[in-house]
Amino acid sequence: MIMKKICFPLALTAILAGCGGETEFNPTLSGDTDKTISKIDEDSKKSSSSEDFLSSEKSSLAEKSSSSVSSSSEDGDVIVVDVFEDLVVCSAKREGVVAFVKKEKAVYTCEDNAWKADGGQVEPASSSSSSVFLPILSSSSFVMPPTVSSSSSYITPPTYYGKSYFRWDGPAGEYWVDTGLDNGTETSGYWFPFDDHVDGGLSTIIWPVALGNEYSEDALDPVIDACGGVCGTFKLDIGSLVYKPFVGVAFNVAGMKSALGDPLKDADVADVSAWRGICITYTSDVPPVLELSMGEKKDSALVAYDIPFASLPKSTTANEVCNSWAQFKQAGWGTGKISGDSIATTLATIRFKIQAADSTTGSFNIISVSSYY
Repeated sequence: MIMKKICFPLALTAILAGCGGETEFNPTLSGDTDKTISKIDEDSKKSSSSEDFLSSEKSSLAEKSSSSVSSSSEDGDVIVVDVFEDLVVCSAKREGVVAFVKKEKAVYTCEDNAWKADGGQVEPASSSSSSVFLPILSSSSFVMPPTVSSSSSYITPPTYYGKSYFRWDGPAGEYWVDTGLDNGTETSGYWFPFDDHVDGGLSTIIWPVALGNEYSEDALDPVIDACGGVCGTFKLDIGSLVYKPFVGVAFNVAGMKSALGDPLKDADVADVSAWRGICITYTSDVPPVLELSMGEKKDSALVAYDIPFASLPKSTTANEVCNSWAQFKQAGWGTGKISGDSIATTLATIRFKIQAADSTTGSFNIISVSSYY
């Protein structure tokens, strides 16, 4: 079924900071961000069947999506539908267009007026208004980060969910991370960007498409559709900072303490010890880090923002890295001590952060995130 969702607005310049891979002091200050939250339907909180999404299918979709840019008369669109019967007619003008059928987890190509999958021909279906078109961008201002490819180390996840396991899949069109730990405000799991502006930095993320959906002008749904993940290009600008510039994206595991709260100041905490750690599939031109935050106030009061992190290697192809809680370490410059295992008992936010020298540019794509397995 097509995912039903309601997203709340998030400021594009939501500000937070912390220690990255460098052993330098990165003071964290929060910014005031007005939020309006629409109630999410109960059905929208159910996980999709993406946990058994095979890497070979992801690879095929990524490769065919790329090759369709020049041959498709639909300007390189990829069609995503729930069932095969919803596919539009495979006409001459759609020759070479790629389609993905969610229920079958199958990729089809329009060839000779018929939708073909795995070398077999199937009957063309009648046109349906439920088809969703995902634009493949050609703008010179944005370089599309790689999606899952055949050379990726993507691992097929286990097929169970619950408080001990969660999974988010960008290629499956999931617009929020279902952690299974929402505090009742239905504000957990929404991706939001952050950067260094509050301390004088000028770093930016350029999104591949305009943001927004019918509920919020800041929703990242179009980005996830376009990239099969949360992707963007970045330019780091030190401005008047006294530490290296950074950008990143993050999500709260339990949501905010109130539906109209600020995702930085008001992030609630949850015990995620049962997850055992975090796995992430991503691409990045610069080595990123994963940071574990207890929320603005606790990060400041308990450890002076020296929060545990795990370094990730840069990778131009989709790369999955799993880190247990014990592998998250502090840089050591803070005033307090806390281990990865300890912070997992009171975790508020998981952050994907890129921090490097002034004027560094590149791209990133977060393709999937899950608990450790």
